[in-house]
Amino acid sequence: MTAVEKLEFIVNTINSTEEISNYEFNFNDDVRKAFLLVYNQDELKRNLEREHPNYYNKFYNLDGIVLTFIEKNNLELELANDYLNKIENNSTRNWNKINLVKLAIEQNKIDIAEQITSELPNGDSGSSQYVAHRHFLNYYASVGNVEEFKKKTKLSKLGRFPRYGIESYKSNLLAGYARKYGIHKAFELTNEKYFENTTILSMIREVAHTINFSELDNLFEKYPIIETQIQDAKAWIYVAHFNNQGKINIPQNEFEITLNEILKVDKDDKCGDIRCKDSLLMDMFYVTLNRNQALELKKHLVSPRIKSEFNSYIKQQTDENKYIS
Repeated sequence: MTAVEKLEFIVNTINSTEEISNYEFNFNDDVRKAFLLVYNQDELKRNLEREHPNYYNKFYNLDGIVLTFIEKNNLELELANDYLNKIENNSTRNWNKINLVKLAIEQNKIDIAEQITSELPNGDSGSSQYVAHRHFLNYYASVGNVEEFKKKTKLSKLGRFPRYGIESYKSNLLAGYARKYGIHKAFELTNEKYFENTTILSMIREVAHTINFSELDNLFEKYPIIETQIQDAKAWIYVAHFNNQGKINIPQNEFEITLNEILKVDKDDKCGDIRCKDSLLMDMFYVTLNRNQALELKKHLVSPRIKSEFNSYIKQQTDENKYIS
């Protein structure tokens, strides 16, 4: 079979198995054949064994392999969309089309993405146009395109499920703008009323590694809003300067300045499931190529669990001669 014939087979299998039970699905020859068009025999065996012996659940999501197949075989997106239109279940068809919009945007095929989006129902829930428009919103934020971003904001219906506040998208837009035009141009942009409630931390962290460490303090002096708006700003931005560079040999004086700022962070402040202080120490720990610096960072951890992980990592890096100093 050609790639197009295989896609047609997957779509036909989706349609023909719509009403069968999970048990019947797991033993359906076409279902297994469709799976093997994307994955291998070992993965098929592993997935089936997971549901053995009762097979209460389907061993995989047939709907979910469509986009994987399209991407893996580099199919023309317009042709792929034609076959997605043959999926009979409205929800299944439209969610796959939304996924295809995302793929088209990732491939910078914006016109095709817009066309597919226009074919979706313009509803207020589920697999509707607004979900696809959010993929555009993310894209225009990532490339710092303010004009197109604003055009997509209303269409994205951010008040609808799943709800995402506009400010988080605008924060990503500032980060994308800083990446494209530089931090000073991005700060000029923040003066617009449109961004008056938007956090600037992501914007600075995005480009912190492109600024010489010695010049970061000039940034704090020139833009006092940084420390006004961001708690423990120096700690987060100094750490981002190193963390964005991957594994590096951190100059000792810069390490000490950064560690000093980290130690000012309240040990009870939480960032998700872990303490902010531990999060910052982890970011530094996994990039430094200096064993003594790694040991120093470990000393200041609050979490015993993370400290244990650090011990294992230091041993591994030492045994493999990964540290250079």
